[in-house]
Formats: sequence, C-alpha cells, structure tokens
Amino acid sequence: MPTQPRPEHGTSRVTGRTLKEALQNARRLYGDGVRIAETRGVERRDEKGLGRSRHIEVVVALPDGAPELERRVRPAASVADLEAEVQRIEQLVAGLVTEAAAAAAPASPRTQDPLDRALLAAGASPAAVRHLRRLREAEGARDPRAHLQAQLRAAGGRWQDLAGVHVFLGGAGAGKSDLVLGAAAALKAAGRKVLVLALTPRHKGDVRRLQEEAAERGYDAAVLREAAQFARSLPLLPRYDAVLVDTPCWHGRSLRDETVRRFVADNEDLHRHLVLPLDLDLGDRERLWETGRAWNCDWLALTRGDLSARPGRLLDVLLTSPFPVSLRSTGAWPDEMPVIADAGGLADLCAQGRRRNPVRRGRSRRRVVNRFVNVLALGAALTSLICDIWRDYGALAAGKRAALAYFAFFAIGSLLSLMFKTGIQDEWVKEDWQRRRAEKARQEQARAVEELRRLEEKKRREAEKAAKKGKPATAG
Repeated sequence: MPTQPRPEHGTSRVTGRTLKEALQNARRLYGDGVRIAETRGVERRDEKGLGRSRHIEVVVALPDGAPELERRVRPAASVADLEAEVQRIEQLVAGLVTEAAAAAAPASPRTQDPLDRALLAAGASPAAVRHLRRLREAEGARDPRAHLQAQLRAAGGRWQDLAGVHVFLGGAGAGKSDLVLGAAAALKAAGRKVLVLALTPRHKGDVRRLQEEAAERGYDAAVLREAAQFARSLPLLPRYDAVLVDTPCWHGRSLRDETVRRFVADNEDLHRHLVLPLDLDLGDRERLWETGRAWNCDWLALTRGDLSARPGRLLDVLLTSPFPVSLRSTGAWPDEMPVIADAGGLADLCAQGRRRNPVRRGRSRRRVVNRFVNVLALGAALTSLICDIWRDYGALAAGKRAALAYFAFFAIGSLLSLMFKTGIQDEWVKEDWQRRRAEKARQEQARAVEELRRLEEKKRREAEKAAKKGKPATAG
C-alpha cells in the first residue's frame, strides 16, 4: 500500500486498487478511528506488467498520536505471491542440493529428452540443462516444454497494454536506440499516443535519426540536453499513453550523477529496463545484475539476438536473472521489429539453432566447391600420370601431360566456382532480401488494418455520442 504524507499536518495518503482496499489499508496502518478527508482516482505503474493501472487514493486525517509515515512504502505482497516465491526458492535450493550430491557426469544421450538435446545443441550449458531436468523430475512434470516455459519469467501481453514511462538503461552499444525506435513504431501502429525522449544524445546523428523516425512514423519526440530536465518534464508526460526514454551509457558522464541515479531508481512511476545484448560475453553477468540492482531495474530487455552465435546460452541468463524479460529484439531496426517477450517465444529462442546469414552460407558452400575443384584437378593429373607411365611415354612427357591435365581441370573448376558465386549465392541473397521485404510489407499491412480498425472504432463512438445528444453524426 503506497503511502505518502500530505503537506498538511495530521493527514496522509493511502492507496488501494479499490475504495474498500484503500480503507482497509488505512485502518491497518492507523487503526479503526481513521477519518477520510478526500478521495480521488490515480494511475500507478503496474508491479507485474508493462502498463499502468488505476487506483483509489484516500486522504485520511490521522488520529491523535498516530505516527505520520515519512516515506513511500512499496505495496505489500499477497499471500499467494509469497507462497509462490517461497516455493520457487525451495525448488532452487533442492535443485542445488541434488546437483551437489549427484555426480557431475552428464546424462547419457540415450536418456536425454529431445528438448535437452536441442538446448545443448543450441549452446546451453550442461549445468543449466541438468538443473532443468532434475527440477522437472522432482516436480513430476510430463511436458518438458511446458515446464521450461513455466521457469521463464516474461511480461507477455500486447502493445496496447504497454503504458507509462519506460526508461531503457545499459552499456554502450547495447542496442537501446534501435529497441526504443522499434518499440515506438510498434506502439504507434497499435494506436497509442507515443513520446520518445532522447536523454543527452551522443552526437547530432542520433538526433537526426530520431527526428526522421518520428516524422515518418508519426509520433512525438524530444531531446533532453541535461539529465536534470527529465525530472522537470515528468508532470507533462501523463498526456501520452506511453513514453520511451533512450539513455546514454550508464557509465557516462550524464548518468554518473548520484542525484540522477537516485531519482530514476527511487521513482515508483517509472519502468526501468536493463538492456542486455545477446552477443555480449555473458560470463560476467553477476556484475551486470549488480548494476541493474543499483538502478533498481524492473525488467530485462534483450537485443541483438541475430548476432548471438549460441542462442542456448540465453537459458543460463534467464535462470539466473533477477528480472523478468519485457522486450526482445532479434535484429536491428528497421529490419526487425521488437516484440513483447513471452515464455513461449523465449523457450523457442533458447532451443533454436544458429540462424545463419545467407552470405556466410554462400561462403561455406563456395569453400566446398573449391575443395571439390582441387580434388578433381589432382585426380585428373594423377590419372594422366599413371596412364602415361603405363604406356611408357617417358617421365618428362608424363609430367607435362599431368600438369596440363591439372591446370585444365582447375580452370574449368574455377569457372564453375565463379558461376556459382555470381549465380546461386546471389539468388540466396536475393531470396533473403525478398523475405525481409515481404515481412516488412506484412507488418505495414497489419499496421494499416489496425489503424483502420481504430478509425472505425472512433467513428462508432462519435456516432454513439451524437445519438445520445440527438444530433446526426458528421460524415468522416
């Protein structure tokens, strides 16, 4: 129950999801003799979601001798939440004890589940897969995939549900800007009123890119030259459905100020996202979690999934992360649009193999063709040499004919390799480009359909209002 003292002596504000809950919270804090002075509706950040929820705030007149609360307290967890957290901790402890008592040898491939083999092939560590398997056996779960999804914490939901102020924090080159621009485009396509704030951008190129994206997509954008401006702009932000804040590197000069860090970390109305690029060396993730806790982060946002050579290593991160996953991006914007993370998508991402680049695939195939050409040329030279020696043409003549055979077949093979490079590989690149273009066209079509649905809904509401007033609706 968030509570904050009023400026007037002897009053305090108590919040609840309903009026009944707010009154119960006030009586639990100050006793049954509490008196209500004022009631109003307020919007607060969801504790378990990416949006905002409406609460009832009551101003209570404190009884004589009742202490005033000097600080804002976070909402008390429900009994069900506490029981679920205790059960999760007990399961983790039981799994650690079992791993310590059992032998460190991995299970035989014959006894491994197909999902375990897929996770190992994708790059997950044997310790993480072994922990999942033992946890699954201890719980008696029959469906390994459903059990894996139950262990992965994600926000879920739709873009229409994302609301409030979202601050994206991370190191240099983490992909924050691409994630913010992609999320802003997705929110605008979903009919939301969006504002993007660039906090102390590095150079004019970032500002120009933000201006061009905002003009093309149709959302509002602003640049804050000083970090202190963010605090002064907060009262103006509720007019937007969603506000996305792109920040510089958190070790940079603008975010090194302890006052700014304290303001961002202690503000309960902010959603704080720790941005983690999947191509980063994940061995030192404990230091990353420590920095995330220092900024009081609520969520983990995943970026640059297309550059990860071992997607299965994400499983180790998700099992140890103290933050649930909010958003994930599998490529750079605008080629790929970020999505709101869900447990099923994270499980697929952990178990999938490496997504190969068509250009790299063409290079590997070309290496195979080059090897085949060399083997063919050497075979022709060796065959010519043996035949000439058998026919007793002499060593010099046999050597000349073998060299001619080698160079002739090598030239033919090189020509075939060149044809392969300029033909088949270009077709693969063209197919990949067409696939990306078709995917972008589908996304644009989905945005158009959503915009049309929103306009029709707006016309319907105007018609209903006009019908209630007895006036004909204006033709759109």
